Amino acid sequence: MEDREKQKDSIIKRLVKDKQIEDEFNEIYDYLIFRKDTLFKNDRRFVVDYVITEHENNFNLTIGSTKLINE
Repeated sequence: MEDREKQKDSIIKRLVKDKQIEDEFNEIYDYLIFRKDTLFKNDRRFVVDYVITEHENNFNLTIGSTKLINE
């Protein structure tokens, strides 16, 4: 989806500072999209907010979403 690619590019521009991190981010992002499309393909939600929190050895992603209506 074109919107997903735009979102991904926007996140990369704001958060990613080197090529290795970008590659790792792309791998994780692509996996999450695959997982969503495979396990939750009929769950149509719109992400309204997200927070990425960095911890010593990992990151935490918190997402706020709402169901899409009138589809």
